[in-house]
Amino acid sequence: MSSISNIIAYFKSCYQVDFKAIHILNFFGKKVAHQLILNSTELISGKLMQYPIDSKWGAEVEQILTLHSQEKALYCCALFITGKTTVIGKTQKVFAPLYIYPVTLLVENEVYYLTFDAENAVINPAFPEFINTHYQDTNLTYDELEAALPKGLLRFEEIFKIQKALKQLIPALDVTGLDNFSTPYDINQIKSIYRKANNNTALSLIPGIGIGLIQKAVGSKGVLNELNKMAAEDDHPDILTDIFLPYTQNKTTKQTKKILTPVTLSENQLQIFKSYENNRLSLVIGPPGTGKSFTIAALAVDLISRGKSVLIASKNNQGGAVIAQKIENDFGLKGVVIKTAGRSYRTALQKRLNNIFHGLEVQKVKKSTLLKLEQEVNQLDQSIATLKNTILKREAEELDRGAFFYNYEGSFFQRIRKTYIKFIENSRQPLWTLMTTLEKSSNQLNKKIKTFIRKRFDFHLYETLQRERLQIQTLLNALDTDIGNVMQQYFDKIDFDIILHALPAWIVNASNRLVLL
Repeated sequence: MSSISNIIAYFKSCYQVDFKAIHILNFFGKKVAHQLILNSTELISGKLMQYPIDSKWGAEVEQILTLHSQEKALYCCALFITGKTTVIGKTQKVFAPLYIYPVTLLVENEVYYLTFDAENAVINPAFPEFINTHYQDTNLTYDELEAALPKGLLRFEEIFKIQKALKQLIPALDVTGLDNFSTPYDINQIKSIYRKANNNTALSLIPGIGIGLIQKAVGSKGVLNELNKMAAEDDHPDILTDIFLPYTQNKTTKQTKKILTPVTLSENQLQIFKSYENNRLSLVIGPPGTGKSFTIAALAVDLISRGKSVLIASKNNQGGAVIAQKIENDFGLKGVVIKTAGRSYRTALQKRLNNIFHGLEVQKVKKSTLLKLEQEVNQLDQSIATLKNTILKREAEELDRGAFFYNYEGSFFQRIRKTYIKFIENSRQPLWTLMTTLEKSSNQLNKKIKTFIRKRFDFHLYETLQRERLQIQTLLNALDTDIGNVMQQYFDKIDFDIILHALPAWIVNASNRLVLL
């Protein structure tokens, strides 16, 4: 495994631990489906590598996982605490496990088995939260509980350590039930205790083991899958080397390409464009209001104008919305960006794609029109560059003449030069008219660039609809299903290079699972 793969595997483990995605307050609540209570510790103690289970239950769960393995997973929950709590003014039953383990369902010769993943055990975050709620004088942190408890398999030695640790951290908690852990409570005993949960004032730990289907946390579905794939690969994109091993690459300076944005950029903003051209990774830091979002929007528009695709990821919906607003309103390019950061983005995306599919948001643009616009943009840009050079030259001359008149003494040669200067000034345009022309030309160029980008977008969208209509239909089919595996089957049929050619700019919330990309 390469050093990059090792680093990715490390970050995957950090993400998995830090995310604390699995939070079970009630094993018998809505979050857990198809609960199965085990009558033996052979699975979590490691005595059996494959634990046989009821075939009917196994067949039902297998059918669900076949369709929903991306949204749901099997987990083993062990050592329950029971009681009641109040959430937003409503009383709720508590049947929270202390340990949560990933398990896998296997079938061999029509016999169903469970395999146990002891290495990726998670302490249930709901456990210390409930303890702190029930015992007002207790301030037990998740990290404190996790550090004190043993990890991995639960055997006699680990059970003893658990009892000892919990007696120190939560003296009021009754842990004597763990003395009988070798014969865990069966379904009837557990259901009886669960029914009486609301009447319990003293808390005790119950030696129970349950298996259930649990909905994966939204933020972890795509991230962990991607990190797993990346860690297993030996060949990684150069951008990962820049992120994790930034000092191993030789840097070369490239000439900044011509920028095509319908706005005027400051010198600092132009430096960011230069950094983008010369580095695969750039970090821009600045306090609020210094133009970071505006620069990101400008850079995105410039890339779109060059026929590239852009993904803008923000840590929250508001950040993405600000950039989208600047592209649409400040730059006048409505509809160019696909926004997937809001709660109802999927519905909005389906509506947008449906309209495109039926030709409601598609404008036919001839290639000759596009080429003509591009030529006009280039000519205007060239004339502006020439005008800027003229103005810079005139500014230098004006400074020199200012110094001349400041030191003027009326000598013979000075009088001759003074006459020459007056002649030159009377025979050419004043500097202020050149500045006015530059401003008008710049405004004209910005409008022309805006039109060019808009027409270019419409051209590629129309061409894609005409030539690759099936790709858009397949994408619509994928968005129309809530079954993760079915959605993935549709995605596997899509050439996303075609989709991104037609819809090149996407804004997403980086903390949420993405339907696309």
